[in-house]
Amino acid sequence: MQMPIPTDWDGETYCCHVVEWPDSPAWRNILAGLLLNPTAGRFWDGDTGIIVDAQAVGREIETRNCIFDEGA
Repeated sequence: MQMPIPTDWDGETYCCHVVEWPDSPAWRNILAGLLLNPTAGRFWDGDTGIIVDAQAVGREIETRNCIFDEGA
């Protein structure tokens, strides 16, 4: 299933969400994988917007989240 590309974001503002998640390396890797989904073109429905633009937002999400920091 592909996700529709959001059209309601202003392109600038971000918010922080707290997520309770199991404390283990395997579970953290699953969370990281889920957060990386938006960087993959096949994640998006190309009929709903420009895939490469949505992927760029996905890469920004990756950059902004400490779960991707080495040693997290």
